[in-house]
Amino acid sequence: MASIVGLMALVLYVSAVMATKLFGGIAPEFFGSLGSSLFTLFQIMTVEGWPDIARG
Repeated sequence: MASIVGLMALVLYVSAVMATKLFGGIAPEFFGSLGSSLFTLFQIMTVEGWPDIARG
């Protein structure tokens, strides 16, 4: 179970780094830094606050 959680954390981290590089200039409030990218991607994964991000 720990290896699955570790793999999911690694995928989330790599996705956040890619999102920061790709979308940081377009939407800096959601993807401007690594921390905000991680939080935004977590919100998208859990579908919590998705309308705010989609309108954003």
